Amino acid sequence: MITKITALFSALLFLGTTTAQTWQQKASNPGDGKHHPVSFSLNGKGYKATGVTVANESTSDFFEYDPVTDTWTTLPDFPGVGRGFSIGDTWDGKAYMGFGYGANNSYLNDLWVFDPATGVWTELATCPCEERIHPSFVIEDGLLFTGMGNNDVSGNMKDWWEYNIATDTWRQLPDLPGLERHHPFMFSADGDVYTGLGHGDGPGTNVFVDWYKWDLTNENWVQLNDFPGEGRVAGSQFNIGDRGFVISGDGDNHSSMPTGEFWEYDYQTDSWTELPPHPGVSRWAPGTFAIGTTVYFGAGEVRNGAEAGLKNDLWSFDLDPSLSMTNEELASNIVLYPNPAVSTIQIDGISMDDNAEIIITNSAGQEVLKQSYSNNEINIKNLNDGLYFMTISNPEGLLKRVKFVKN
Repeated sequence: MITKITALFSALLFLGTTTAQTWQQKASNPGDGKHHPVSFSLNGKGYKATGVTVANESTSDFFEYDPVTDTWTTLPDFPGVGRGFSIGDTWDGKAYMGFGYGANNSYLNDLWVFDPATGVWTELATCPCEERIHPSFVIEDGLLFTGMGNNDVSGNMKDWWEYNIATDTWRQLPDLPGLERHHPFMFSADGDVYTGLGHGDGPGTNVFVDWYKWDLTNENWVQLNDFPGEGRVAGSQFNIGDRGFVISGDGDNHSSMPTGEFWEYDYQTDSWTELPPHPGVSRWAPGTFAIGTTVYFGAGEVRNGAEAGLKNDLWSFDLDPSLSMTNEELASNIVLYPNPAVSTIQIDGISMDDNAEIIITNSAGQEVLKQSYSNNEINIKNLNDGLYFMTISNPEGLLKRVKFVKN
C-alpha cells in the first residue's frame, strides 16, 4: 500500500502537469438514482441499461446519452428479465450484456447483444456456467471472457469462461489462480485481458489488491504486481485504446473511500498512475463509459456519511491532455493530415528506418487497423465514419498519438 502523503503527492504532481483537466457536471440521467447500471458507449453515444433503484427494484430501463447536446433519450426497455448486478462490454459496434440478479428473484447466466443500428436486443447462447452476479466480463479479439462473481449456492467463484462471438459458443478455461471473489475490476490492453481486486470470502474487510493478466496467445494466467492503493471492490472501469482505467468503488473496509479515486494502468511497465478523483467520496457500483478521450461517470451509491444515497448524476473528465503530452513532444516533427479525412491519411516526418508501427483504434477502444509503416499514406476507406485514434510507435516507444475523424 502507499501512504496518504505519497498518494496526495502523486495526485498533486499529476494535476500540476494537467491544469486544464477538471471534472464537469453534465445532465443527470432520467429517473431515480440507481446502482449497478450497465454502461457502455457506441458510435459516439453513451448508454445505461438496467440497474437497481432505491426500492431495491431490478429494472429494465435503457437510456442513450448524446454528448454533443448533453441530453438523454429514453429508449425501449431491455426485453430480457429486468435485472441488477449485471455487466457488459462492447465489440465491433455492438454491446454485450449478461448475468445479474433478475426481477424474478433469480440469479442469471444469460447473454444478450444490442445493435445500435437496429435498436434491437438479441439473446445469445446461455453460459453453461453457474448463474451469478457481478462477475468479470471483458471482450478482446472477438472473444468474451467472464468468470468469478457469486451466488447463494457456491458463494464466491474463480472459474473462467470464453464466449466466441463468431460461433456463439462457450468453453471453460483454467481458473483464476488467486482466491475466489466477486465484483472485480477488469479491462483489456495490448491484446490481453486484465482483472483482479474485488471482494473475497470471509469478513467484509477481505478486499483484494492482487492483479492478473489472461494471456490470450498462451491461454494462461500471469500474476502481476499488486495494485498500489487501497484494496477496492465494486467500482467501474473502461478502456481508451490500449489504456485501462479503474475508478471509484468501496475501499478495503467495504465502505466509501474519502475520494473517488481514479487510476490508470500501464501494461508495459505493470504500474499504476493516480489521476484526479471524481467529485465527492467514492461510490459503490457506479456506471462509466468513454467517448473519445472523455470519460463519463455517474450513478452508483454512496454507502455512508453525509453524501449517502443513490445517485443519478453524470460527470465528465477529458483525458486528452494526458494522452498527448511528453512522448509526442519528442516527435513534434511528425505531421498527420488531412483531419477530418475521407479515404487516406498522409504521414510526414518518419521513414522506413524508424521501424514504425501504426495502430488505429475506434472511440470504444477497439483496434480496427494495425500495420507496419511502409509509406506515408494510410488507407482508411474501409473504416466507418467517426472518431479514431492513431498511435505511431517504434521499438523505443511512442512516437505520436493523435485523434482524427473519418467522414
